[in-house]
Amino acid sequence: MRMDRMSFARERAESYFSQGFNCAESVLAAMCDTFFPDRRRTAVCFATALGGGLGRCECLCGALNGAAMAVGAAVGRTDPSEKEKKDAAYAAIAPIFRAFKERFGSTCCAELNHGDFISAEHRRRCTEIVGWTAGAVAARLEDLTGGVSSAYSV
Repeated sequence: MRMDRMSFARERAESYFSQGFNCAESVLAAMCDTFFPDRRRTAVCFATALGGGLGRCECLCGALNGAAMAVGAAVGRTDPSEKEKKDAAYAAIAPIFRAFKERFGSTCCAELNHGDFISAEHRRRCTEIVGWTAGAVAARLEDLTGGVSSAYSV
């Protein structure tokens, strides 16, 4: 049976998080598994410092940071003259940001996590956030890419 991309990405992200990857790494790794398999190893390294709201400074949720990086991988620019690509990336991440804020009440790690990075409640709460974010960005990337360059097959 073939899973839809949102479910696949959500499950992959939750699995990565349960293995010990941080929120940003988990979301980005799941997006790479689903859409950009050749970029996974390097991308996860780039995301490491973004966990815990940027190095546990508890700013913007790391799951959203990972989502933004995945959007950039899909539609980002490599030249400053590519304004349309920048605009597309901004337009792609903004609705995810707004939906995240509506669902969880904040995009700020400090408000979502309350400085707790070790309890079972933290694991439950952040697993939900990581999974939801991965599903949301997978749906958006599916729209943007039409599934091109996908590693998805279950």
